[in-house]
Amino acid sequence: MAGCAAGVIRQALALRWRSSHVCGVAFYLGHLSHSVFKDSMLFPVVLTVIGLAVIAAGFYWQRHETAIGAWLRSCLPAQVRDLMEHRASH
Repeated sequence: MAGCAAGVIRQALALRWRSSHVCGVAFYLGHLSHSVFKDSMLFPVVLTVIGLAVIAAGFYWQRHETAIGAWLRSCLPAQVRDLMEHRASH
């Protein structure tokens, strides 16, 4: 598990995530796997499904980033959109 956690931390740092968040997630998953779900065969399967879902969401986001970004911006209040446009122009 330590090698896996180290791999997760390296990958997340490569993606420029904050290391405290990455360490927290890795240690919490380690706690869950060793303490809470130590006799469960379903826990690794669930983690795998969640991981594959995150990867699929990343692929979907990459292919449709423009449309998703436009939709998310349309959900923001007008003042926030104006502030974002103002900051982008400077």
